[in-house]
Amino acid sequence: EPMTGHRGVLVEDNGQIRWIHDPTGPLTVFKAPTKTRSADWRRYFIAGDPSMTLEGDPASLQVINRNTLEQVAVWHGRIDPINLAKEMMKLGRWYHDAELCPEIEGGGQATIATLLNFNYPHLWQHRWADKAPGKVSMSYGWATNYNRKRWAVGRLKHLLIENSITIHDKRTYNQMRNFIVLPSGEMGNATAKIHDDTVMALSIGVTASHLEPPLFEDEHSTGQTAEVLDLFESL
Repeated sequence: EPMTGHRGVLVEDNGQIRWIHDPTGPLTVFKAPTKTRSADWRRYFIAGDPSMTLEGDPASLQVINRNTLEQVAVWHGRIDPINLAKEMMKLGRWYHDAELCPEIEGGGQATIATLLNFNYPHLWQHRWADKAPGKVSMSYGWATNYNRKRWAVGRLKHLLIENSITIHDKRTYNQMRNFIVLPSGEMGNATAKIHDDTVMALSIGVTASHLEPPLFEDEHSTGQTAEVLDLFESL
């Protein structure tokens, strides 16, 4: 069911990532990271749709819980690709070193280069069969072409029809309602004023994370579901 998120910003404070409440902040958190950290980099997955310029379409980051296929946080705003990488890293570190997957297009190559330059530990890699027999090629980030866009959006649509994904963010919901197959055959927003950055980031997130190995609970776990850390009780 939809829930009200808490808006704010993440800041780095003496090497630690700290959340600060800000009603105008670009980050909306619906569920904070779990208290337990073990193996949680595999639990959370963060996908990004960068923007080429500050004047163009907004950029978006979607955080999903792979265990529950629930949208737990959304970052949305106008930002250049390099600074988006820095926001992505703060968000990834806060969610227990979550795996990051930016789209390559739309300035994303600069985002990926920045993530690699800062040695972020978990960056999603696309694997495919190489022309050389028995070889596998890899590249960082999600490359979007006509077929891969239809694949990613199709998977999101399938999850929605199955009612197996939980969406909390109103902007994401409104963009999904406005997302259509255009007369050109391309997929995009029917109304120019309504962008599709959150839809693309979420589509990439559910598709790229699905290609990862199955997610298992930590073998040393007691079998109990980790509590959600409620950072917002005092607000």
